[in-house]
Amino acid sequence: MTRLADRKPYQTPTILLPMSVRDEIAADTYDRLPREACGALFGARNPELIVVENYRPLTNAAENPDHAFLLKPEEWVKCCFTPNFIGIYHSHPTTLPEPSATDLEDLPRFGSLFPLYMIGSPVSFGDGKAAAQAKKPPDDPDDFLLNAYFIEETERLKYDLSKIMITFC
Repeated sequence: MTRLADRKPYQTPTILLPMSVRDEIAADTYDRLPREACGALFGARNPELIVVENYRPLTNAAENPDHAFLLKPEEWVKCCFTPNFIGIYHSHPTTLPEPSATDLEDLPRFGSLFPLYMIGSPVSFGDGKAAAQAKKPPDDPDDFLLNAYFIEETERLKYDLSKIMITFC
């Protein structure tokens, strides 16, 4: 019998992201500064490959949108019923695009709904500039960092994020 922790239906998938979609995500992030941007990702997936085809900005309904994101329920529910819904995106306006403690605490709310979680950060904004520049991939064309994470169920209703490489196309 396979233990839940041993089940990994999407073991280390490759993420393909068209530059046009990446640019939409970056533009949305910069347009909403100093607040956190958030949105839904749509595309196709199989165990080896996740292809992001579209990004839809969603309203950030958090009480403090400068430091948190909360997807507007009416918009969020529509995404959940869209067949090609594969993940969510949000930005960290002043820190690196790495999961915060709050991001990890919130995973049980939606971790079973989709496999992809993306976080972006503007390199030149906020207090993370030097650290962000040091970690900036050489193929990124501007001052925007984007990380992708695969959502894994580690045990019943407990989730973790594993960083995965983005291939721009």
